[in-house]
Amino acid sequence: MDELIEDTKAATRQVSNYIEEYEMFLSWLQEATDTYKEYGSSERLALAETFTQFEQYTKNPVPPREIVRVHREMQEVFREPLLQGILDYIARIESELELSFKDSVRNIFKNELESWERSELIDARDAYDEILTLLDDCRDAEQDHVKSIISQKPQQLLEPCGKIIPQIEATRRTGTRLWEIGEILYGYGWLELEQQDIGPFPAEWTNHKVPEADDVEPVLSEIDASLQVLFACDVPAAMPAEERVYEIINTPQDSLAASLQELGAELKEAAHMVTPLEEIDELRNVIPEEDAAIFGVGLLEEVSDGLTEITPDDVEEVIEDVHDLREQYDDWRTTVITRWDMYSTAIRVLTEDTSLGEPDVLRKTDAFADLIAEDPIAAVQDLDKLVTSLEEGRQTVGDEGGLPEESIQLLFDLIKQQGVSYTAYENAAIDSLSDVINLQVRIDE
Repeated sequence: MDELIEDTKAATRQVSNYIEEYEMFLSWLQEATDTYKEYGSSERLALAETFTQFEQYTKNPVPPREIVRVHREMQEVFREPLLQGILDYIARIESELELSFKDSVRNIFKNELESWERSELIDARDAYDEILTLLDDCRDAEQDHVKSIISQKPQQLLEPCGKIIPQIEATRRTGTRLWEIGEILYGYGWLELEQQDIGPFPAEWTNHKVPEADDVEPVLSEIDASLQVLFACDVPAAMPAEERVYEIINTPQDSLAASLQELGAELKEAAHMVTPLEEIDELRNVIPEEDAAIFGVGLLEEVSDGLTEITPDDVEEVIEDVHDLREQYDDWRTTVITRWDMYSTAIRVLTEDTSLGEPDVLRKTDAFADLIAEDPIAAVQDLDKLVTSLEEGRQTVGDEGGLPEESIQLLFDLIKQQGVSYTAYENAAIDSLSDVINLQVRIDE
């Protein structure tokens, strides 16, 4: 009786194990059905060819003792279509990129894939499908770059998620940035760019780091603004600057933004130097002839003549020449500011404790310096008005002012002549004037 009980228990355990194995098999069959629905035609065909050995079980049940073996063999059969499907994907990638792998390389792919788990194969299949989608979206130059990457090391295809997809995405991102920067460049009329592999850029740029278009656009805008100033002043910097841009575009590098910034800084400096020079002709017209010595008409003519004679071969030479002109202009501007300071001081001296009112144009020297930097024409006109007010005011001051007539004469002589010999004046006149303004003494040898 005890033996019967033990046999019954053993049979019960065996049946229970069979039930568990059947349940596992049925669960797997459901998963396999779902997988089959996702198969492509080549995968289904491969499955049909290998599944014939199990046709008997479509009519007869799977014996309990055979369930584990059949389950294992079916799992292996279901791996075959996945494996073949992945090999087909790799072949499509090879064809899309116009590659030509050796048979030894293809065997490496197959041997490696045969060692993968089914879950790994499913993930890889999805990754290879994504690779084909990404390649469809790539421009020709971007595909060529991906082709170069894979041809150098074909085994990377066995790491679709870790190697290939990130590199395609990076290449696509670089190409998009180049295209967007090219669209900005095409918008500038002073450039005549031809279409190359990616916008105006050659394909070799895909091997380099490219900044965002938003980071480059402000630099290009600054270059354009500086060139517009140079155009307005007839400085022949447009063609050299254009050549520099062509050179940058056709020299693939990792420092596109830095190269453009360097050019932008040079042109900005040139534009800063040349900006006031476009006022020269009009300045000559507003400077009174009798004040030529004060306002430096001769210097302005020299600057203007020099500007029209510039014929540089490159931007650097333009900048160097204009720099010299700018220095001359700044010297003239400093002289005018000095004159303003002297005239305004004279006005304040003459109007102190007198009935003579200050003219409307009178302002502090710092404010006048700002004005001449922004609008030299207006500054010269204001200085002319100040001189006129000073001349007219002198006639009305008389004995009301705090300075004697001799000191006033000395003041005006200093203003007009930029220097006098003190021996021609009484000490009292000199002392009286030195009480209200700083007098500089130079001893001539």
